[in-house]
Amino acid sequence: MPIVNVKGIENCIIYHPELVNLYECEIGALTKIGAFVEIGKDVVIGRQCKIESHAFIPEGVRIGNFVFVGPGVIFCNVKYPMTGENYHFTTVRDGAVIGAGAVILPGLIIGEKSIIGAGSVVTKNVGIMKPPKTIMRLCVFCRFKTMHTHVKYIFNEWYECLICGTKSKVNHEKTKNSNNRRRKQFSFH
Repeated sequence: MPIVNVKGIENCIIYHPELVNLYECEIGALTKIGAFVEIGKDVVIGRQCKIESHAFIPEGVRIGNFVFVGPGVIFCNVKYPMTGENYHFTTVRDGAVIGAGAVILPGLIIGEKSIIGAGSVVTKNVGIMKPPKTIMRLCVFCRFKTMHTHVKYIFNEWYECLICGTKSKVNHEKTKNSNNRRRKQFSFH
């Protein structure tokens, strides 16, 4: 299996060089590449990334620094394969994690420190509206571990969880009588 005109190949770690296909790409220092990985022409991969086995990264993909690409991840670069259209560029920003078997459709942006779950099919941009290093926490509405911006104010002290659709009202009477005034208590209706 060939390694052809790869920039930075001397500074990266390839576990089985005889089992990878690397074509005219650029790989950052200390990046680790597993067996049976295919990286296409003009792909740029940042430094200290980890590309697990059986990943497919075709032409038109840009991967930032400190990115983890799990085993069997497939990036697509053309929306309509038989039309002869140009490649759509996909960008994975610094610190993102892509779980095993995920499929990334063409022309998307995966934001900084975003997490893509195993087996996901990514059809829209991920994590580009949230600030970097967003704190994840447990939702008081649906008990999902999610970003803190997923609860929307509706009207007159009513809130809605954007994940599960649960509507709730803040009960200020319980808050006033509580010894811990900083803790909001929600009553579900």
